[in-house]
Amino acid sequence: AYAPILERLSGELWDAVAAEFAQLNTRFPVSTSRGAWFLQVPIGHNRVHYEWLIQKTKRSMHVAVHWELHDREANFAMLEPIQARAAEIGRGVEYEFIAGPWGKHHARAAFVVPCEDFGSVGDIAPEAARVMDILIDRTWPILEPLLTKGTGNA
Repeated sequence: AYAPILERLSGELWDAVAAEFAQLNTRFPVSTSRGAWFLQVPIGHNRVHYEWLIQKTKRSMHVAVHWELHDREANFAMLEPIQARAAEIGRGVEYEFIAGPWGKHHARAAFVVPCEDFGSVGDIAPEAARVMDILIDRTWPILEPLLTKGTGNA
């Protein structure tokens, strides 16, 4: 299925997502730096962040937490408690929840939002913000103690 929203990626999408998210979540502000395919929500720890990431070939948006530490074992150690509670984290959310390796050394946990379900930036932005708010609410209590130990600052 064709996903027209992917053809209109620009600052417009990320500006709309950031504005919608700001209305829902005041715990973490959206980053002012962004790429064509991603927008991050920094959480105050080096190389660990929440992120909206367009997967163009899969025609989807990952609403995710990413671990991008240089230490593969540390990434997977922080992923493990998320994987263990994947059913609980995904409960009641209409999108697939995935948790596992991301590339060779990194890890990610994400809701996979199909872009073809949305015809405009105005349609997908509030949904992307809502799903991120859910992801943070359900994963931050698990992540915060792990990051406080210093693991996320490596």
